[in-house]
Amino acid sequence: MNAKCPRCGSDASISLSFPNLFECPSCRCSFGPGDNGLAADSRIVRSVAISVEPIFSDAWSFSIRETEDGAAFDCRTGLMGWSRKGRGEIDKEEWQAFTASLFDDIYISSWKPMYFSPAEIKGMVWDIGIKLHHKHSLSFHGIGTVPPYWNELISLIDPFFRDI
Repeated sequence: MNAKCPRCGSDASISLSFPNLFECPSCRCSFGPGDNGLAADSRIVRSVAISVEPIFSDAWSFSIRETEDGAAFDCRTGLMGWSRKGRGEIDKEEWQAFTASLFDDIYISSWKPMYFSPAEIKGMVWDIGIKLHHKHSLSFHGIGTVPPYWNELISLIDPFFRDI
């Protein structure tokens, strides 16, 4: 089975002998569940915050943070201020499935820190921040372009926006 490279988007990645680990011959990125120790235990995630500011379209933000009973989330969307807001909670199983999907299906720990396209400089600007245990964090940014697994990320958070 091949998987799309989370750094360059190449579909030419090859499966390594270690189960579910891949290597991209184009950019030499190794990725998969457990690829750098973070994905092996997605329970280290404390919160995720995403903000997107497309040009000439609605900006939106999504944040979710771990709670004692699962997680609480906040969604906002609108142009020139937040016209629609939504809040809610999910249980522990849903939180664990969400964080596991970030690492095991979207390979977020293998994303590049910055995605930039000078040809699309007037396009979307986005940021993702993930807070982990022990004051560690991951952050990703983009101007004009998005990572290869962007659509999968949007599909993961889309259900949170359905009721706003």
